[in-house]
Amino acid sequence: MNSICEVELDALVLSEPVVKMSYGIEQLKEILVRYKRLSGKTDNFLVYFSDGLDVDISKDTYIKIKGELRSTIIKDDIGIFPKVYIMAKEIIVLEKEPSPYENRVNIKDGILTDSPRIRKSYDDKNIDIAEV
Repeated sequence: MNSICEVELDALVLSEPVVKMSYGIEQLKEILVRYKRLSGKTDNFLVYFSDGLDVDISKDTYIKIKGELRSTIIKDDIGIFPKVYIMAKEIIVLEKEPSPYENRVNIKDGILTDSPRIRKSYDDKNIDIAEV
């Protein structure tokens, strides 16, 4: 069974788009983005998107990404490790920094490998959060 984890993230673009692969007349591009959790901590993700999305992205802009969270295994001289990335289905360039960041993860299909754990949020709001 394949797992599909849909994500919707507001993020800051940290790098200019780089062409990673060409197929036919389309190109697959890569950017590095940073999104902020509700706790204030940040995470960086690689995002891949087709130039068929027809979006003009540049470093230091804010974007909304809708797509799938995917993973693969990388093997190099250092060792074997997982690589997690987002395959974008839609990217919207935002006019200004979003406030607050709206980050959503929707697991459509998958297998739980452990029981969910409930913890409290790191901020003073003391919200229950499920970690899976």
